[in-house]
Amino acid sequence: MKRSAAPNDSLPIELLFSSGRRNDRQVKAATVSCNDRSKGKFELHLDANVYKHADSTTPIVITRNNYLKLTSKDLGKTYEIEYQNISKGSLTAELIDYPTEVMTVKMPTAAVAPGKMGKITVRINPKLTRRNFQKSFTFELSDSADTRFSIPVMMTESGSPF
Repeated sequence: MKRSAAPNDSLPIELLFSSGRRNDRQVKAATVSCNDRSKGKFELHLDANVYKHADSTTPIVITRNNYLKLTSKDLGKTYEIEYQNISKGSLTAELIDYPTEVMTVKMPTAAVAPGKMGKITVRINPKLTRRNFQKSFTFELSDSADTRFSIPVMMTESGSPF
């Protein structure tokens, strides 16, 4: 990963949004410092609605693997995240973002009908060298709210909690 950028260059910024045990609307801010005198320091604000448990406000319920907690023994393994469409219409799921160095993610290729199950396949990179991290992947549904879900993917060398 690049640590610096040349003039007119760009690089990604990774922010881990953790709501802890809080639900509902959460706002987080991160201060970014740069050497551009016109920008100096500025804040990035993240605003999210956090739902710990599925209810009538979400069009799907994740029924299997709503997070992945891994150790180095899991390198190269494949996991399935399953969800049930509890909305009244068919839904497609589109992958928005994921850490390509950590995993590959395959989304369902067809729309998932009401009451039916969808399956997301995640394969952990077998050549991964970093053994302690907290990442996630995000997907968006085709409902009227463009609902997004992020699935945490965490790895520790020892398997102990973060």
